[in-house]
Amino acid sequence: MDLTSNPMNVIVTGNVSIGAELEVIVPTEETFLINKNIEANDILYEEVSITIPDGVTVLYISSHAESSEGYDDYVTVEIKNLSNQKEWRYRSEGFNFYDQWYVGVTPNKTYKLSLYVGAEYNLGGGYLKISYSQSINQKTPNVTDY
Repeated sequence: MDLTSNPMNVIVTGNVSIGAELEVIVPTEETFLINKNIEANDILYEEVSITIPDGVTVLYISSHAESSEGYDDYVTVEIKNLSNQKEWRYRSEGFNFYDQWYVGVTPNKTYKLSLYVGAEYNLGGGYLKISYSQSINQKTPNVTDY
């Protein structure tokens, strides 16, 4: 039999198991699961569900919050997993900050999250973003939620 000829016929005389493994390709470009901008005089407080894509093990959280009241105010960013009360990120401090944080997660798992960005008195604006990419997957998580 010439193994280089096409088409090739194979005769099976018993039980055969055939398997294939597909390689998961995580995007090289930053891809957002959540991308919220908060306007002045508003707050972000909502519950969302996100499903982690196949192959993704680390998420990147970037946030910004600033008060329109100045130095006498505190701004807060909080992200919590509602199913187990695990804090993904909590930061509350003076009137203005930018934050970066990494969370270890389970691929294909759905997480129900509580999102909050606000101020003690008056939020001047901000954002909350959760994303993933190949380079983010290489980061060491600050917190894990497997």
